[in-house]
Amino acid sequence: MVKKRIYASLCVLLLLFSAAAPAAFYGALPVCGLTAPMLTSYTRTLNCSGTVIASEIAVVSAAMPICVEKLYVQNGSYVVRGQKLLDVDRQKLLALAAAGASDDFSQLEPADLEKAVAAAASLDKGTASALEEIPAAIYASNDGYIEGFNLEEGAFVPANTGICTVSSGGAHRLKLTVPEDRLGDIPVGSAVRFRPVAYDDREYYAVVENTPANIRRQLTTTGYRSVADVYATVEAGDEYLENGLTVTSTVLIADRQQLLTIPYKAIGQDENGEYVYRIENGRAVKSYIVTGQELEDAVEVQSGLELGASIVEDHSLIRSAGQLVRLKGEKAA
Repeated sequence: MVKKRIYASLCVLLLLFSAAAPAAFYGALPVCGLTAPMLTSYTRTLNCSGTVIASEIAVVSAAMPICVEKLYVQNGSYVVRGQKLLDVDRQKLLALAAAGASDDFSQLEPADLEKAVAAAASLDKGTASALEEIPAAIYASNDGYIEGFNLEEGAFVPANTGICTVSSGGAHRLKLTVPEDRLGDIPVGSAVRFRPVAYDDREYYAVVENTPANIRRQLTTTGYRSVADVYATVEAGDEYLENGLTVTSTVLIADRQQLLTIPYKAIGQDENGEYVYRIENGRAVKSYIVTGQELEDAVEVQSGLELGASIVEDHSLIRSAGQLVRLKGEKAA
């Protein structure tokens, strides 16, 4: 009788265990959340350091006195190197010089007397030699905007007097230092966002100039490296922006594009490369991918995944490929 009772108890226990075992097994499986690749807007950038410098200003002048015959530009005009600014009236200048060299000033207007004396002092040779010295025209010495151009046709300009200035941009420029091998990544016109180290709460903007880069060698903690100084025109400054300030900057080197991205924690790596886990029939299946650009909280997938694919959100929950898993939200039977 006792044996029968023991046997019956064991049978009951076995039945209870067999009924609970699947649920216990299922409940012990790792619970995985799913995620999917998404399109992320991205703009390629290059981070670099630099210095605020003064805008390049060239003073246009003539070693000889000149008389203005015709003007081709005005204040605010944009000019390129070698562009004609004005024609010189060489015959009028020679006439003034001849009058200034004579003893008879009766034919001169009082306003022309000083001009004649100045012209005569600069042109003390014969007419032919003097004519060769007088420039036929005045040209821009560099690219930029005309400033301080206050002449009129017929005006007399003494020797070595500034005619105007040519400014390459605003009040400030940036000299940015980049690795030489990245120089080709920075097209003219690229936007620059920068902050002075001294005022890192203030942000400014600039545009890369069409100015030849200066290639040089820079000493670092590991030796010399080849770098390039790239120049940018500051769009708008304020009282905080001063020449000599060190800045940290970001150069936008490509148009905004859409990248297929996934979270970093979805990616594992072994001797064959980087991979993610897909779920097929309740099991984790390893799928290799090729990654690209690394973003702040995601990484680009160049191949191996398509938009809308479901993958395990955190690869570290999977011990090995083929492992049975339970999806988040599913309940044990």
